[in-house]
Amino acid sequence: YISSQLTNIGSGSIVCGRAVCIALCDTEYGCYNTKFDASSSQSFTLSCTNLLSCLGVKITGSPSNNFNLRCTTGSACQQILINVENTANVSIVCQGSSSCEHAVLNVQKVTNVNINCGEGGLNACKSVEIDLYHSHDVFVSGHLESAIIRG
Repeated sequence: YISSQLTNIGSGSIVCGRAVCIALCDTEYGCYNTKFDASSSQSFTLSCTNLLSCLGVKITGSPSNNFNLRCTTGSACQQILINVENTANVSIVCQGSSSCEHAVLNVQKVTNVNINCGEGGLNACKSVEIDLYHSHDVFVSGHLESAIIRG
């Protein structure tokens, strides 16, 4: 595979045009309000490992095979917006207190979906909206206080 690794982009727009695209946001506000388009990728991974590192991120354009989101600390992915459609595998992990609070996860027409909201994170997915229309083999677990799940 040809990979493209992006680190702490700041606000702006990124088109991932490689087969494997990895974005690492490991500083506070490192990828704040960044827009990612993963439609030209086979695999896209966004890793948010610091406080508010992916606040307000928007992901559009789905990779063909794999979409991975890792929010591994408190408040890392608050208010994130994800639109993934017609992708084989989607894995979303929200760890840490309020890590994915107020997130909107549109995961439609996906073969395998795994959304984990918890593992040490109180309110990890508080007030999250999850749309799973026409997705198969769906597994959603963890702290989903005030969550809305459709599909």
